Amino acid sequence: MWTAAVLSSYVLAAAAQGIYNPYPWANSAQSQSWKTSHTHHWSSSNEVSNAESSPSTSYSSVSSSPSATTSQGVSGTGSSTTSRGSTSTGSSTTSTGSTGTGSSTTNPGSTSTGVASGGSSAIATPYSVITPPLTTNWTYEVGTNPRTVPSLAGATVDMTSGRGGTYPRANFLHDGSILGAYTGFSNGNNVLTLVRSTDKGASWSLLGTAATEASNANDLDNPYPLQLPSGRVLLAYRNHSKNATTGVYLYYRITISFSDDNGVTWSYLSTPASDPAGPNGNWEPFLRNAADGSLQLYYSRENSADDQDSLMRTSTDAGKTWSTATIISGTGVTARDGMLGVATISGSSLLAVFESEQDGLFTVNSITSFDDGKTWGNRQRVYTPTGTNNNAGAPQIVTVGGTLCVSFMTDEDTQQHHWIIGADDKIITSGDGGATWGNKITVFGVQSNWPAMLSLDRKSLLYMADFRGPKAQKINLD
Repeated sequence: MWTAAVLSSYVLAAAAQGIYNPYPWANSAQSQSWKTSHTHHWSSSNEVSNAESSPSTSYSSVSSSPSATTSQGVSGTGSSTTSRGSTSTGSSTTSTGSTGTGSSTTNPGSTSTGVASGGSSAIATPYSVITPPLTTNWTYEVGTNPRTVPSLAGATVDMTSGRGGTYPRANFLHDGSILGAYTGFSNGNNVLTLVRSTDKGASWSLLGTAATEASNANDLDNPYPLQLPSGRVLLAYRNHSKNATTGVYLYYRITISFSDDNGVTWSYLSTPASDPAGPNGNWEPFLRNAADGSLQLYYSRENSADDQDSLMRTSTDAGKTWSTATIISGTGVTARDGMLGVATISGSSLLAVFESEQDGLFTVNSITSFDDGKTWGNRQRVYTPTGTNNNAGAPQIVTVGGTLCVSFMTDEDTQQHHWIIGADDKIITSGDGGATWGNKITVFGVQSNWPAMLSLDRKSLLYMADFRGPKAQKINLD
């Protein structure tokens, strides 16, 4: 078990190597015995999350240190809320979007942990667990013999034009451009920054900012953008409040902001998950448009120091209100599941990947749904790192022309045994619906963190990660 003392030692070692502190809470002022699934999680054993009230139409900036039961809202041009940070590898003091195009989003202020905007205070009873066969004859998009061998194509591209940051994520917009999001750091603030590419990731331009908060009093991170069928763009992110002096966490949230101009300006929409101080963290949101027109939100939440689950909520009104949370991984096992991503295999068949920590080590695992995410089951191992006492975590998944591709970070090459120090970023593929995995290559070297991917077409994908700031690398499949 990683106690605060152990993590404090880790943080000092990481700082000495120039790595952004992935455990901002591990310090002498915070002596609780936190446990981390690596950089982004912890949580409580009781209720899953209580949605907070919607704010008034005024989004003026707020910013005093909140009390232990108050959720903090922020806003203003190019600014606003907070979320939980991942890690930056050597990036970040220049401005990431103090341009006039950036605009505010905000987290609502609330002194109550009661239900609002469709949220619920209790974990819903998990859906019945299905047990799919270990090997399934999938009907692929491209038919037979999907391309499964990845190779790097072209040069690595800086998504930030030198501004630095961490935790890049991206999705296509309806106009064919790509909207990217990452956490920047400027003048003592965390800044959720939006960038745009019109050439499939070969170049990027600054679009604006969705939220800005003081780093010492807030933890704003894990942005995930998604455009709805209506054209509205959502940004989900972690949005936590801290004591500005001690760094102790006071409130944990997943917040949703929206943009009706393809990511230029932003406003607050909802807070699907929120919890007061304690091991209650909510981390790493992932949004998905379901086939029935609903919106799915996946995220992780801790139950105890050594147990964390993957949860899902749904919205039938474009993210304004949310269902109660359902556990989709973690039931019946004591493990720290987190950083979940979802991809379509074919039709209504989905595969979700996530990291899981047991006995102090991380591996990459999966679960399956045959009904477009309504029910999940069949927990399987996707990747175990080579060597002894090594880790593999922070996975994401996409489908490229019928091939499943999983990204992850691992310290198996350096074997430093101080996760996440010494990690590089890799990719593996499966041509049989996830029954087997192989064709591993390294995409970004040491130190690289928090990889993600975007399918570009039936033969290629864009691989993104924090490699001394958010970088993008095209990968072809042959």
